[in-house]
Order: sequence, then C-alpha cells, then structure tokens
Amino acid sequence: VGSEPREDEFLKLVENRAHLFRVPSIFGMASSVNSLALQIEEILRKGSQPQCAEAFDLGFVVDSSGSIQDVNYKKQKDFIKGLTKALTVSPQNVQLGLILFSDVPLLSITFGTLRSTNNSEFAKAVDNLIYLKGRTRTDKALEVAAAHLFPGGRQNRVPQILFLITDGRHKSNDLGALGLEQAVQPLKDKKIKVVVVGVGDDVDEDQLKSLVENPLTDLFLVKSFNDLYQLLLDEKLKNALCVPRRVIQTDAS
Repeated sequence: VGSEPREDEFLKLVENRAHLFRVPSIFGMASSVNSLALQIEEILRKGSQPQCAEAFDLGFVVDSSGSIQDVNYKKQKDFIKGLTKALTVSPQNVQLGLILFSDVPLLSITFGTLRSTNNSEFAKAVDNLIYLKGRTRTDKALEVAAAHLFPGGRQNRVPQILFLITDGRHKSNDLGALGLEQAVQPLKDKKIKVVVVGVGDDVDEDQLKSLVENPLTDLFLVKSFNDLYQLLLDEKLKNALCVPRRVIQTDAS
C-alpha cells in the first residue's frame, strides 16, 4: 500500500510477480477491492488445479476369463486402445504395460519395449492378445504386477498406475487364493496408484473398493461393455490418470 514499500523486497516473498499487488493508498483499497478479489480468486483457482505428471508408467491388468465372451473381449481391447490413444506414449513420457489374467496371469507387454513406448505398436499388440478364458483369479495378476511388471518400469523415478478391468468376482475361495485387500498391498506399499473399471452385474463392488485408495475417484462401474466407449469421454477417468510428479530423493552428502 502506498509508494514507500520497496517492490524488490516484496518480490523476494512471492514465487510469481503476478502474486504481488500494489494500491496507491489505504483509501484507494476500497475502489480496488473487487478487482483485487477477482485476481486473487483466479490465482487460487489455478493453484488448486492438479499438476499432472507428463511421464508415468501405466500397467493394464485385463480380465480374460470365460465370462467376458469374444464380442465383449474386442470391446475391452477397443477401450484400452482408445484410452491410450489420448496419451503421449514414448520412452520419455508414458510407458505402457499389460497383464492378461484368468486362472493364471500372462505378462504380455513389459515396460521399456517398443510395444510399451510406441502407441501404434501397443495397439497392434492389444489387437493380437489371445483370449485365455478360464476363471477370475485377480490376486495372481496383482502378484505378477507387483513382482514383475512394475519393477521392470521406471520405479522410484516416475509415478506408476495399475489399471484393472474386470467383469467378474475374484475367486477368493480357491485353494491358496489371497483376498484382494492382501494381494494389492504390495502395490500400495510401492506407492502404485490403482484404478479399477468393473463391468456388469457380476462384479463384487466391495472387492473392487478394497483395491483403490478412493472409490469416489478411482473406481468406475459400468453396466455393460457397451458403456466403455462412453467412459472414455468421462472427465473423471482422465482425472484418475492425473498423478503428481514423483519427487526423486537424492543423497545430500
């Protein structure tokens, strides 16, 4: 306020010069209050918007069990291709991985390969995915993701996201099967974000909720595979893939 305060001193206190406001006098504040309020509101609005990482590892865990059927399996593939088409896939930006699962998991696309870092090659690989059929052992897929898929990526350097698509209940009563809450814990311990799409009436919503940190933002339930296309247009899904940059810890010594 006024002409006496030195501007260069105040500039030391703010990160951006746009955050510094000058009014000619205390009496001039009344006439400037509306303008100041609008400018401050805009700064706060921009500050509240998440800063999304441009580089991250995105690992798909794709249900290939018998309940899906061939026609819906293609719709699932088209959804994956549509989702990744909107991303900047490259060695430096988004890398893609993929696990198929039914009774057993199959690590189909590993991080750092041509199919992982080139969208056209990834799309071809998705088109060529075999249909396993069988039953829904989600726990085994999560174990492979934690032990093999994500450690092969840019762990501790960029954020990592697991994206699960399933249409059935996890067979937790099988001999040796882990509950999903237990199976997903190693991923959570590594700060890997989990996003889940459940398709149809046979999914167990409580099971899927146990996989994600926040069901309101990271769990998506659709009635059928026909609804997957509409999900691609959902801003909430885009926001689920908005993750902050990973801070790399360096040795100060």
